[in-house]
Amino acid sequence: MPSRTMNRPSPQELVEPDPVSLELARALKEAGISQAELARRLGVKQPSVARLFSPRYTGHSLRSLREIAQALGMRLEVRLVRDENASASA
Repeated sequence: MPSRTMNRPSPQELVEPDPVSLELARALKEAGISQAELARRLGVKQPSVARLFSPRYTGHSLRSLREIAQALGMRLEVRLVRDENASASA
């Protein structure tokens, strides 16, 4: 059995961070508040908010994103952009 000391990344480490979580972290920093303060504003416990900010979490709902945006004094904007590297199948 190979040793884990060879500094190879685990399969979990190879997964790219969720862009929604990264955007939430950016917005929180811009708003200048903590996750605990956001949790207070949302009326939930801080661990619930922490889960949304995890780079491995992918279960964000539009409803929760709208509520977070409002609590941060922001608005939610959803965009789809053309992937120049993908082939069109239309």
